[in-house]
Amino acid sequence: MARPLARIGRGSGYAIGLSQSGGPGGGNYAATVQITAAGAIGSPASVGVTRVVQAAAAPFTFALSTAGQVEPFAAQSIVLAYGNDLATGAAPATSLPLPTSLDDNTAAVTDSGGAARPAPLFYVSPAQVNLEIPAGTATGSAPVSIRNQNGITQTATVQIGNVSPGFFQLNASGLVAAWVLPVVSGTQPLQPAYRIASGSVVPLPISVGPSTEQVYLEMHGTASATPTRSPRP
Repeated sequence: MARPLARIGRGSGYAIGLSQSGGPGGGNYAATVQITAAGAIGSPASVGVTRVVQAAAAPFTFALSTAGQVEPFAAQSIVLAYGNDLATGAAPATSLPLPTSLDDNTAAVTDSGGAARPAPLFYVSPAQVNLEIPAGTATGSAPVSIRNQNGITQTATVQIGNVSPGFFQLNASGLVAAWVLPVVSGTQPLQPAYRIASGSVVPLPISVGPSTEQVYLEMHGTASATPTRSPRP
């Protein structure tokens, strides 16, 4: 379906218009440029062209890197951003302290108080950027901006909290990283809570044993927050 002719230029005695078939999303579309000149022989004149429309970049998404936490994220959490054209190539950090620029790709977090801080970077690539929420980031909504080497900036908003507790996981289904600790006649034989089947990590049934035994489940987690010390009385 052709879109209406739109005037894209004019001068003394002439006008140029453009009509496009299809749209309005991104892609290549057949279009017609029409030039109209008052009193000119053969006016109006038309020529077919291909119009390239760049689709708007989809917002990137965030996930914490380790323990299945969800927002709000805590300051100093390691987060993973997933999207498109986030960076111009792949580059890992190779030194400490972490850099805030990798191959001229950068990220910044602006907290609810309006303070903008560069984000330390672990890794950048076109589809993924691993970064740390800067220390001192205030709680509340925080836009995170990622700027690639070509100067293209993309922004997404996350929620920042005081802590972001979670348990480490063994697979994409949320299987918790855990061990079974049965206490049998004073001994404590540590047993896995998972097994490998066809190359995948799957749950392993847990036997609680007779009533004379005690069975504990040892899970590994994190609060993703820097501990603070209370003043001594």
